[in-house]
Amino acid sequence: MDLSSEKEAALEVIQQFQTIPLHLSGASVLDVGFGYGFNAAAMRKEGAEVKGVEPDQTSYKSALANNNIDDKHAICAKLQDMPTHFANHVDVATLLLWNISRSEYDDVLRCLASAIGPSGSVVIGIYDDVYISDPYGMARNPNRVEEARDEFDTLELKPNDFHAFKNTFVRLAAECHITKNQWKRELKRRLTTTLKNITLAAYMDSAVSFEDYMRQNAEAAANLRQHKAKTNDLSNDGNGGGQMLHLQGKGPQCQMPGGRCTVS
Repeated sequence: MDLSSEKEAALEVIQQFQTIPLHLSGASVLDVGFGYGFNAAAMRKEGAEVKGVEPDQTSYKSALANNNIDDKHAICAKLQDMPTHFANHVDVATLLLWNISRSEYDDVLRCLASAIGPSGSVVIGIYDDVYISDPYGMARNPNRVEEARDEFDTLELKPNDFHAFKNTFVRLAAECHITKNQWKRELKRRLTTTLKNITLAAYMDSAVSFEDYMRQNAEAAANLRQHKAKTNDLSNDGNGGGQMLHLQGKGPQCQMPGGRCTVS
């Protein structure tokens, strides 16, 4: 990604911030791994006081030279090496996990927990069309985008596993470089017929974001799973009590002695 594209990406980050309950005006922000400082500059423009850490010297010096971040508020270091007094009780912390080794995740998250205030927010970026610059993954595998598209095309929602499906969907959609405004439609076509019907109103409502649509489907899937579990428990009771189960759209199910059921 060239520098002009990174500037555009920084503006898109701010636009995404505006879609969540996060206010930058007057907020204290810790930008972890600020790179060339374009995100920091964009957040400063929105009225935030931004402090940041950046371990790469070249990026660090460039950010300072272009006045994207104040040199008094910047440290050339990893978050784990940041002095505790440098950023205390910040309102917002931002970081991009893709640029952090998995082996460092626990340490980084612990440091973030100690840096943010009691009601602070952490915004974690994951590889997507905004953060297209990838110094590791794409360099190792230049065919990753095409592979991700193949995986995305065959992705299906499996029963009782909506959480795993949701995480895989978001990751692959981002790796495929599918624009965010298409995610809602792409999600719908992978849902079961039952979930599509339950959340149809949310899908048709343009005011319902992808995140809200995904949340509604997750809640519906959980409710369906609980209902199925309760139904199975009653069906397998086997106490010969002759219980009557009334299911929507069906006649009564009579539990017979021995746990066998017939549908009237």
